[in-house]
Amino acid sequence: GGTSVLSTVTLGRLDADSLTLLPYCGEPRKKRFLLHYDSPPYATNETGRVGLNRRMIGHGDLAERAIFAALPSPEELPYMIRATCETTSSDGSSSMASVCATTVAMISAGVPLRELV
Repeated sequence: GGTSVLSTVTLGRLDADSLTLLPYCGEPRKKRFLLHYDSPPYATNETGRVGLNRRMIGHGDLAERAIFAALPSPEELPYMIRATCETTSSDGSSSMASVCATTVAMISAGVPLRELV
């Protein structure tokens, strides 16, 4: 019912240095798809610090893995993809709402998904 997510998709050139991530721990790694998940306190009618927390990291990773399975191969779509999801109100599964919103944003951006998520 009351969960809303705004999602945008940006496509960029895919090359050797497309997207190198510096993780919180471990070695840097390259990715061609990144989902940035943000669920600020106001989305659940709370107050608090706005910033990254374990919940955002975990839910963002969950949504990213769900969408990654439906992405076309680099040969089919030679672009780097960055999706940004902003939870504007949450009364349920904001990570699943992020998957749905990102799927619609990718279709609007012309990304040929293998299947709808």
